[in-house]
Amino acid sequence: MHLLGAVLAAVAAGATDQQYLVMTLPSLRQVAYVKLPDPTTRVLVLSGLVAPKSLAIDNALNRLYVTDSAQLKVFWYQLSIIGDKLIQNGVQHIALEGVETNNIAVDGTGNMYFSGKQILLPPNTPTEGIWRNAAINLHTGATKVPSTIYSAGNTGTPAGFAASSGVATDNLYVYWGNSQNGKTQGTIVRAPAGGGGTSVPLSLEEESARAITLTPTYMFYTTETGIYGAQKMKLDSSCAEGACVKISDKIEDAQGIVWDGDGTVYVADSTAGKIFSFPAGSLEEHTLTEVVGAAPRVLGLAFISITAFARAAALAVLLFAATW
Repeated sequence: MHLLGAVLAAVAAGATDQQYLVMTLPSLRQVAYVKLPDPTTRVLVLSGLVAPKSLAIDNALNRLYVTDSAQLKVFWYQLSIIGDKLIQNGVQHIALEGVETNNIAVDGTGNMYFSGKQILLPPNTPTEGIWRNAAINLHTGATKVPSTIYSAGNTGTPAGFAASSGVATDNLYVYWGNSQNGKTQGTIVRAPAGGGGTSVPLSLEEESARAITLTPTYMFYTTETGIYGAQKMKLDSSCAEGACVKISDKIEDAQGIVWDGDGTVYVADSTAGKIFSFPAGSLEEHTLTEVVGAAPRVLGLAFISITAFARAAALAVLLFAATW
């Protein structure tokens, strides 16, 4: 363990903290990125996608996951950082197929969560809800065996799940939004990540939610009317003073949202074709800062830093060495 700590510290100290903001551009059928703070958009995935929407990163494996609702699949790409460029090796892998989803998240051990449904042949009836695809499935290439963990049938009365929307996880819990009935069933809902637990509505402030991002303290989410923040470990849906805050309503079409792991949250404005940022450290109204000014119909967001890649590489080297 002392060796592992020493290697990780050395890698972190020696690595330039290059940061990349990855985005889906559905109207162009592409995934693109910017190397912050440079606002120049560069293409990451040029072909093979029809309707890319949501993104998720597995930092341990350097994988990028992309939903494609038109193809009823979730794809993954192997990422590398060469110089100042983020690249993928040109091979499109299938992570899930026969699923209808626009919302995915990956936890620290590689399990994938998504909201939506698995497409089944008659006489079977698809179940819409929150699904979990175990890391072992993603590692072995099993693409058709996700498990539903929460749905309208097992989340109380009224049901904590109403309709598919954003999903996020902090390893212990899975959080989801409802795209309708949010004021009665939960704009944002939390439940144990492994399934089988009690769901807790954390907010009833908005009728619908779109996307969610989590920090150690807060959850931030987008709706039709703007960006909201709330304390992550609230015990109920009440929003006492300071517990739920409208971060900004000065945005046309808030969609994807992502935390950078430090002090900033980024949010996509699809109609304006721009990406904005605001501070992650407090629940209060913020003035948004434009970060990217040319991202046509941007929808999903993900964040990558070279430090995370370096730590994963160092860990892989040590694990390999330990087997010899």
